[in-house]
Amino acid sequence: MTSDGVDSRRVAACPRVKVVCVAQKLKGVLAALLLIALACARAPDRGSDASAEPVRVSHLTQIGDSRRQASQRLVVAGLESDAAGQGERALATYERALRVDGTNPYAYLALARYWIEAGDPERGVSFLDQAEVLLDASGEGTLGARVHVVGLRGRAGTLREHSGEAADQLRQAADLAPQVWGDGILSADELR
Repeated sequence: MTSDGVDSRRVAACPRVKVVCVAQKLKGVLAALLLIALACARAPDRGSDASAEPVRVSHLTQIGDSRRQASQRLVVAGLESDAAGQGERALATYERALRVDGTNPYAYLALARYWIEAGDPERGVSFLDQAEVLLDASGEGTLGARVHVVGLRGRAGTLREHSGEAADQLRQAADLAPQVWGDGILSADELR
């Protein structure tokens, strides 16, 4: 058994499993390297005081076309419901936000956060993957958005018992945005 909980006999018997395991580890490492590179590229000239202003969806409701703005307002409403403990209402609102604008990376980010905190990290990571693709494609992948992607990957990893990589991701998120990621959790209010 490896430290990731993978049966090494199964990996040796099936090269495809080994490739998938290696690819998953590389994806995490590449995400971490990208985050570090972005931090270095945008680091202020104040020495090692590099931090990210985390994205708050409520600050984005006036950006984009009318569909994006409507979708963002729905994401904010969902985050408000989520913060109030109304999980079913929040989920329905996030899904409605996607029906309005299926290319809204922040709707996927909110859904990822929702499912990870609901204890379903696999579902959360699938939404997180989509958010990351859309952030990259749209050019909205700022350091403030990336810190949430890395932090949520770390949070999902802790729930999936991938502790080594998860701890590194959470530490990177906390280093860049300690006011949000210092506790290792992204609350609905912090994303809102």
